This record gives sequence, structure tokens and C-alpha cells, in this order.
Amino acid sequence: VLCRAVDGDQVSSDEHRRKVQAAISRGELMRKVMPETAGALTGESQHQLDALVEQLLDGGFDPVVDEDDLTVELTPCAHAESQAGHRNKLCEVHLGLMRGTLREVGGPLEVVGMRPSCDPRECVIQLMRRRPDTTE
Repeated sequence: VLCRAVDGDQVSSDEHRRKVQAAISRGELMRKVMPETAGALTGESQHQLDALVEQLLDGGFDPVVDEDDLTVELTPCAHAESQAGHRNKLCEVHLGLMRGTLREVGGPLEVVGMRPSCDPRECVIQLMRRRPDTTE
């Protein structure tokens, strides 16, 4: 089951909101207990990444976040080989879930898209920080 709570780029359900809050709480606790794990991002941006990383881990990915470049590397893609014939659709679904998660948490980060690559196993998601005066 991909996710029954997906409607375009919108992701919302009581269960999803609970998972988001739990991810934020775990991230906050980890940064208090192990301050060396804190990155360059703070506040809403960090909370968005907490929730995004948790969602990706739940989806079978092993995300590597670069807070300076605002990228999330998912290489090798956990689904590239088993779902090769449906790659485009699967990538669209995962990008939609990521966009929905960032939107659900609220904050300046949003998904730009997947960086182009000739290797179907390679997946790097580019994020960007919206300016505060930008409205949706």
C-alpha cells in the first residue's frame, strides 16, 4: 500500500499527523541528548527534516541529508530494481508524499524535485527554502 492519504501533493490523516509529531519529538530529544547531531537548520526547517527523514525511513529508504546543499540522497533507490517498469510513477508518488509531509509540518522548506541522472538507481532530492513573503 503506497498511502491512502495521498491526494496530489496533500498528505493528511490523524495517523500521519501523529507520526509527524512523534518524529519532531524524537528529533528534538536526539539533539538535546546528542548536541553534536544538530545541523545547520533550526526551528521549522529542522522539524520538517525530522518528519521527512522518518517518512523516508518508513518507506524503506536510507536518506542522507546535506543541510548546506538542501539535498536528500536516497541512493541507491530502495525501489529501483523491483519497480523498474513503474519508476516514473513511483517517483511521482514519493515526491508527492515528501511535498505533503513538508507542507503538513509547516515551514520554509519545499521539494523542488529529483536531480536528473542517467543511473536509475541514483536519487537525489533537491529542497529549497521559500522566502518568508512567498505565499502558496
